[in-house]
Amino acid sequence: MSASFEKAYAPLAAFEGGYANDPSDRGGETYAGIARNFFPEWPGWAIVDKWKKSLGENAAVLTRALATAGPAHGLAEAYHGDGIMTFREQLLRDARDVFLNPSEFAEIGELAGHDGISLLVAPCELQMPPDGDSRQGVSYESVAVVVHADDVPETLLTGRATTLNGEEWTVLSATARGEVRRLVLWREKA
Repeated sequence: MSASFEKAYAPLAAFEGGYANDPSDRGGETYAGIARNFFPEWPGWAIVDKWKKSLGENAAVLTRALATAGPAHGLAEAYHGDGIMTFREQLLRDARDVFLNPSEFAEIGELAGHDGISLLVAPCELQMPPDGDSRQGVSYESVAVVVHADDVPETLLTGRATTLNGEEWTVLSATARGEVRRLVLWREKA
């Protein structure tokens, strides 16, 4: 296996390294982080099915057998790194599909005039705005917003005024990773 795959995979191996079939996981049957419900075309499922037929569906037994047999894990490496989707791309996609999914964690709202988008909104601590305004008796609030990059304009940059769910805010910071954007917004408390 390639060193880069092993390095990237190591932190997840305890959670995504083997076989699982948890009925509460919407991915369903999973091996090496590849969920059958989302990636039924993965060729490693033929190997997994062969081992299940001979050993049963005990997750610990299958995990050991598949790890020692090698081909399924090799196919997992190929799947994550052969151009179908890199491991990083898969993690970003999974994060977007779970965390920006309104039925999981996100809410539907408005950002920068765009209605009906999935948002993750969480309060942040902010003592004063970046310009150092220290007027007596004025307090501030801040929120972090995570959104799919396609749902907000690229012009939503630091210092720009915007709206969040119809209320006025100012962008304190804007960062992007793959398909996900994180904005920190601030305003004076009403």
